[in-house]
Amino acid sequence: MRTVNRIFVHCSGGNLKSKPKDLIEWQTRAKSKGGKGWSVGGYHIMIDWMGQRHIIYSFEQITNGVKGYNSDAIHVCMIGGMTEADFTEEQWCELENTLLWLHELYPQAEILGHRDISPDKNRNGKIDSNEWIKLCPAFDVESWLESINFYA
Repeated sequence: MRTVNRIFVHCSGGNLKSKPKDLIEWQTRAKSKGGKGWSVGGYHIMIDWMGQRHIIYSFEQITNGVKGYNSDAIHVCMIGGMTEADFTEEQWCELENTLLWLHELYPQAEILGHRDISPDKNRNGKIDSNEWIKLCPAFDVESWLESINFYA
């Protein structure tokens, strides 16, 4: 069984009603044809606007969610969302359920947003918004986990 030390939360941005298969197809389509050209998509799990969980890849499969952090990570993506307010209540509920499930499977794994691995350029001990490599997942994962008493 693959060691999992991190669970990353992502958002796909853009259209809330995008289909998981379309997003994976875009990620794996050749760059010359307008895709990212990845050999495998970025997310193990995608949560659609209706709150349905789609398992895209086995947790044993390494995906392309966060460059340099994929070998020991699971990636969960909420479809759509450029801001926290863009996600549906159903998505929030399923994200919580999915992370609880993954936390049971991998209790040692740290849960982070994609943007949380950005470098602390000013060395103040936190990742400030001007340091984010990506805006993903359009909300602060740590604050959200605290607000729902995730670790209580």
